[in-house]
Amino acid sequence: QTGGLFCRFIGGWMVNSVKRHLADSPADELNEFKTIVFSCSLGHKRYILADLIKDEDPQVQEMAAAHPNVYPESLGEAAQNEDTAAVVKLAIALNPVAPDYALQILSESDDPQIRKNVAKHLNTPLPTLEKLAQDQETQIREKVAENPATSAEILNKLATDAGEWVRHAVASHANTPLTTLEKLY
Repeated sequence: QTGGLFCRFIGGWMVNSVKRHLADSPADELNEFKTIVFSCSLGHKRYILADLIKDEDPQVQEMAAAHPNVYPESLGEAAQNEDTAAVVKLAIALNPVAPDYALQILSESDDPQIRKNVAKHLNTPLPTLEKLAQDQETQIREKVAENPATSAEILNKLATDAGEWVRHAVASHANTPLTTLEKLY
C-alpha cells in the first residue's frame, strides 16, 4: 500500500533526495525503495530513469536500462561508457527501445551473451548483423539467422554455415529465398 502511495507522488520527489534520506537506512529498506521505484509506471517520468541509469549501483542501472520507458538516448550513452557493467550492457541489448548505434557498440563486446542478444534484436542494423553472422560463436550466428530483420544476402551466406542449428534457422526464416533453400537440401 505504501508502494501505491509512493508511485502517485514519485513525480514530485527527486530520487536523489529520497536516496539521501534512506542512506542511513538498512540495506533492505534501500532495496525496497528501489523495487518500489521500478514497479511504478514511469512512462511520464522518463527523466527519473535517465538519472537512475547513471546511478552508482549497477543493480539500479540494470533495472533502469531494462525499463521499457527509458530514453533510448540514455541507453546509447550507457552503451558508449566503457565503465558500464556487463549486466547493464546485457539489459540494454535486451531492451526493445535500444537504438541501433547502441546495439552496434554492444556487438563488439567480449561477452558472447551480449553479442547473442544484439544478434536477435530487431533494431540491429544490417551491417552489424552481417558482422555478427561471421562471429566465432555458433549461437550468435544462429540468432542472426533467426532475426526477422536479417536480409536474404546474409541468410544466403549462413546457408553454408558449419553449425547445423544455424542452417535450420536459415531454412525456417521467412526471408530465405528459394535458391538458398535449394542449397540446404
